[in-house]
Amino acid sequence: MIDISIDAVLEGHQGPIYTVISTPDKKSILTAGDDKIVAIWDLASKKDAKMIAKATSSVYSMCFFNNNRFLAIGQRDGKIHIVDFETKQEHKNITTGNSEIFVLEPISTGGFISGNAAGEFIIWSVNAEIISKHIISEKSIRSVAFTKNEDLVAIGCSDDKIYLHTFPEMKLVETYESHTNSVFALRFSSITNALLSGSRDAQLHIRQPFINQDFAAIKAHLFTINCIVELFDGKFIATSSRDKEIRVWKTNDMTLVKVLNKEKFNVHSHSVNKLLWLKDTNQLISVSDDKKIVVWNCKELA
Repeated sequence: MIDISIDAVLEGHQGPIYTVISTPDKKSILTAGDDKIVAIWDLASKKDAKMIAKATSSVYSMCFFNNNRFLAIGQRDGKIHIVDFETKQEHKNITTGNSEIFVLEPISTGGFISGNAAGEFIIWSVNAEIISKHIISEKSIRSVAFTKNEDLVAIGCSDDKIYLHTFPEMKLVETYESHTNSVFALRFSSITNALLSGSRDAQLHIRQPFINQDFAAIKAHLFTINCIVELFDGKFIATSSRDKEIRVWKTNDMTLVKVLNKEKFNVHSHSVNKLLWLKDTNQLISVSDDKKIVVWNCKELA
């Protein structure tokens, strides 16, 4: 079992928060969203945040790259804003078109990947230069997940499909069509290697790539599943949703073990958009349309 309690509620953003990541030293978090502000929060002091960047439009995604020296910021206007995290100065502003950058993820080469509303999956170098560009779908890329050794990448799109490619060759090997709406969340289990997917259809699907097309389907939430993260080395997973709830599941049998909602904890009155697991401190971070960041203390029980 697992025990979860609130450590802190952080406020300061003036609009919905869409993304959260950890700083390289794991001592702070970065948040951003509709107010165009990228803010850094010290988790020890929990004092007011500091602004480290101002975007030109709403921010949907962020990631560090180039040995964590640079921060990439994905925006609604199709730009990727690059900030030197050491100096907090703008390094580069990249225009990829006018399609929203919904996904940014670091890769082992030191570069990163992006996925946008035009269905483009782009592999970037450590110098933020395009290595290759791939059209995955005619509709938006909304989620991406890599296998542990980064030889496969799953890409969830607004055409309701999941595309499994080799990486970095980007050869299509399987397509999954089990969801009935956009696929907003993907995660490979570090324990079972299963691919977990969450969608606007409110279902959580679990499948083993290459074995067969069979999958387990769980009606996990009332509305869109926005995010999936692993807790305690994959023993549990947490899902967040537009239904304003976070739900925690036991990985080995997918039993529901905890529900975090406004009724029980008086937080998150709107969609919970993103989750972040901090392994070093056993803390779960959630960000929401209600402009709030919640720091949850988690304890694994015997």
